[in-house]
Amino acid sequence: WNGDCTFLGNPIGDNPNGAGLYRFYDAPHRWPEFAEFDYEGWYEDVMRPIARAGRPSKIYPMKRFNGRQHIDLQNIGPFGGMFVPYNLPTYYRDGDPMQAARVEMGKPMMKMMYGWMFKYYLLDKFIGFMAIDGWNTGSYDDVRAGKDVEARWLPNDAMLEISHGIRLEGALSCDDCHGPDGVMDWRALGYTPDEIAELSQARD
Repeated sequence: WNGDCTFLGNPIGDNPNGAGLYRFYDAPHRWPEFAEFDYEGWYEDVMRPIARAGRPSKIYPMKRFNGRQHIDLQNIGPFGGMFVPYNLPTYYRDGDPMQAARVEMGKPMMKMMYGWMFKYYLLDKFIGFMAIDGWNTGSYDDVRAGKDVEARWLPNDAMLEISHGIRLEGALSCDDCHGPDGVMDWRALGYTPDEIAELSQARD
């Protein structure tokens, strides 16, 4: 990780060895509408140069996470879509996320969000970060009615840096990472076969 991240919480970085084997974005939960999207080609054309232009990457401990969120399917792209917010009191009372989304969509602010002013001053740019060509204001009535709305996993897992609450007792030692049974997936981190052989040697 080089200290930067994408709009949706993916830590940007590249293995400093220059072999081009590491990708931080591979979209394991690809949505059916974009099953044919060339994520690999996009990564090499767009993200690889950005990852290499930043600060030199280092290995950091990260917590991988994902979650299902109701999405406005009339405002989606290959990297995600517009989250439909939930009315939390309704959700906690009834446990029905779709109903909670419909209640929240009935609020005046949500209607404004699907209006022309939000489109031109904010949301065209916001939605563009997910490679969506402009904010579709015409979907408001459908979303409020629960039409063309679906709970989906985000296409790519996000990550949180583990930067606090780490205890000395029980922490990993050198041999936990280096050795034939080490916890590190060196291949996934973009190391070459020769480097993996070296990194897999036990440390004294």
